[in-house]
Amino acid sequence: MSTLIVVILAVIISTIIYRAVKLGDRGSSKTYSAQGFGTIDLDVPRGAKVGDVTLNGSRMSIVINRSDGGEKIVIFDVRGGTVIGRIKLKENK
Repeated sequence: MSTLIVVILAVIISTIIYRAVKLGDRGSSKTYSAQGFGTIDLDVPRGAKVGDVTLNGSRMSIVINRSDGGEKIVIFDVRGGTVIGRIKLKENK
């Protein structure tokens, strides 16, 4: 009876180890490229300050608080290093 318990425990432990190794191999098959895109020059008005930076997937948005009280949002594609668009927020008069 004790031999049967030892065999069952050995099967359970070997199954757990096999599945852990198999799961680890599956995750390591993906390769990611970490290519840089160099330097991006962003024109910022004199006296302006960066208010907020948000990263969502491959998009990054930077909120620029201008000295006149307005805000500008610049949206980048971080994979390509390009500016996708700019949003200038103006006060409604």
